[in-house]
Amino acid sequence: MESKRNNLRPRPRVLAVDDEPANLTVIAAALFNENYELRLAGGAVAARQILTNWLPDLMLLDVMMPGESGLELSAGLRRKPMLDRIPIVLVTALGASDHRTAGLAAGADDFIEKPIDIDELIGRTASWIARGRSPAPATISERFTSDPTTDDPYGAAAREASGKRDVTTLAAAMAAVTQRSVAGR
Repeated sequence: MESKRNNLRPRPRVLAVDDEPANLTVIAAALFNENYELRLAGGAVAARQILTNWLPDLMLLDVMMPGESGLELSAGLRRKPMLDRIPIVLVTALGASDHRTAGLAAGADDFIEKPIDIDELIGRTASWIARGRSPAPATISERFTSDPTTDDPYGAAAREASGKRDVTTLAAAMAAVTQRSVAGR
């Protein structure tokens, strides 16, 4: 008998890109219970590496990063087939309208201001996912399922804290694992 899990549609994929591990921890903690397959990247180079073999349904992208900025990464992705339709939500401390205009010109679809409001993050993520998942070519679209008891990237601490809605508790439980993920360990 085929397991119920195999009959379910794969979880929507979210790629969060930020050079600050604390910001990635907040995003990971907020989205942990929302049934997304989440990957974290500590900058544009790491994001591009992930995108070579993993196509997200949504990107949460920091604007101000050393090296290639989020605006530059966004503009570059819009020029690439297979990546040009991924919705991009800029997560930024730059709230002025000229920064938003620059973000739109670079191909961003939406914005979330820092400090991140958890309910807004969850709501905007769900809204973009509900609008339709990015069309994926056959070479990338194969979604890999993971066994949450063995492949959970956040480890036992996150599973233990997962029943709690308090983001501070989740963030504390996941901070060390997130730092290791960003460092590529």
